[in-house]
Amino acid sequence: MKILAKVISSYHIELLLQNGIKPKYFLINGKDERLLKLINENFKKVDFIFFDSERKEFNIFSSRRFNKKLYKTSKEKLLNINFDCLILFTDNKPFDKFLIDFGLDNKVIIELWEDGLGHYIGAGTSKFFFKNIIKFFLGYYSKSILSDTYKRDQIIIKNRFDKKNIIYNTNFESNKKPISNKGILFIGQPLVEDGYISSANYINKILDIQTHFNIKVNYLPHPRENLDKYKETKFTVVTTKMNAENYCVINKYEYYISAFSTTLLNINQFNNSYYIPSYFGLNKIHKLLKGLSFLPILVANNLEDVK
Repeated sequence: MKILAKVISSYHIELLLQNGIKPKYFLINGKDERLLKLINENFKKVDFIFFDSERKEFNIFSSRRFNKKLYKTSKEKLLNINFDCLILFTDNKPFDKFLIDFGLDNKVIIELWEDGLGHYIGAGTSKFFFKNIIKFFLGYYSKSILSDTYKRDQIIIKNRFDKKNIIYNTNFESNKKPISNKGILFIGQPLVEDGYISSANYINKILDIQTHFNIKVNYLPHPRENLDKYKETKFTVVTTKMNAENYCVINKYEYYISAFSTTLLNINQFNNSYYIPSYFGLNKIHKLLKGLSFLPILVANNLEDVK
């Protein structure tokens, strides 16, 4: 079987490797030299299909013309290659939906693989809705543009916790013995940067966790966070060049807490990990996570549930 995989992160490549999948073709953004290098290091005799991102400009008419042409040229590229199976890691973006429809129209097997919590709960916020309203007017692929899932009843779903038909283990080895740390590791997310909560309120929420448990909070920031807001805080901000997963492999804590970071699913500390989205006012995400009976992490209603 000749497989085409659309990858946008090193995590996707690691998933393919751990599950023994060897695509013939990779569909990637042509500007991502890091991914190109990583694919060439791990896979032999592969071909690349490069695609451009849709255009978002103030000139609506220019964007619409560009995006209409983008889908046309992308379809022509896909028709010129011979593949039997398409692997996607998301289905919420307009280009994903375009690819799914192309595959179904051309009798291609389509597999949607888990890409973190969003695979199970979707966007979880109203911001997704408003962003896609704008995309509609800019000429993005419009079928089900306001839906954060697409035709899942017609494609093969692969994930770790519901279907349990793929695996993933943090692939990081260290010669050093893990460092045991007392206290809480709070795995951060860019909730302030994405406009869900104010900077002052977010910091106070983290401080209240420290006060509630009378235990040190170590805050591991997300790469997209602006760290300036933490300059005078009374909790420890972790500084590391490692990604969150690798950091957690060599640094052990008593508790791991996050609003809803996928990292908690990847570090195999299920017995002492907690999601607390409602604590930050993310009530819709809280409700969605609570509905996942297979989720191996406790979704706390309040801080008293963290034990």
